[in-house]
Amino acid sequence: MNRMKQVIVLLQIVACLALAVNISGQPTHLVKDTVPYSEIKKSMQIFVNLVDSQHVGQFGLASVAELNSLKPGRQFINYMIGLDDLRNYKTGDDVSKLIKEYPSIEVALVNDAGKIRTSIEFVQRDGKWEASGYGSTSEFILLSYSQTTVGENIVNNGNLVRIPSLGVSFLSVRSRTGTDFISLQDNEQLKLGRGQRMSASEAISKLVPFARKHNGQPT
Repeated sequence: MNRMKQVIVLLQIVACLALAVNISGQPTHLVKDTVPYSEIKKSMQIFVNLVDSQHVGQFGLASVAELNSLKPGRQFINYMIGLDDLRNYKTGDDVSKLIKEYPSIEVALVNDAGKIRTSIEFVQRDGKWEASGYGSTSEFILLSYSQTTVGENIVNNGNLVRIPSLGVSFLSVRSRTGTDFISLQDNEQLKLGRGQRMSASEAISKLVPFARKHNGQPT
């Protein structure tokens, strides 16, 4: 593993450890503010310095010049649904209570057309934001692939909800009847299609049988 990869992997491991230590129970509204523009720009420059022309393709980018041309876009708070919460879900339960907020934000880096090209993840420690990972998480890659299918308005207003145990993610949006989930991927086994919209309770009900059969890794 080259030095650039070592640095990025180390930052991501540190972030995961911080979340594991700092989070317990069911947190709500942990993120009190957004990542300052100055911190994002500083981290973007570090990102540019970390990546060389040989490895920039691993981040889905054409060149270092493209990375250098990107601008900060929307900031996505890290929302997740855990495996145990899925297993314990019963029809009629409030889906919003399954969604846990973590003190982490993934900042989209966008081109001039507003398309997500990559991202930087930040964690909050002692009231300060620090970059914890360079390059999009797998869930964020799904989000970027779904921009055209789902629509810019929904991407810009929905919440990204991750379910790591089953490898699926949704955009959560308000509806007249409550909350809807929009699938960010095709998954024949789970009977999900990219851009498919359904009530949050219907989406969770699809996942519960698979959660109960899951071996527990990841949670």
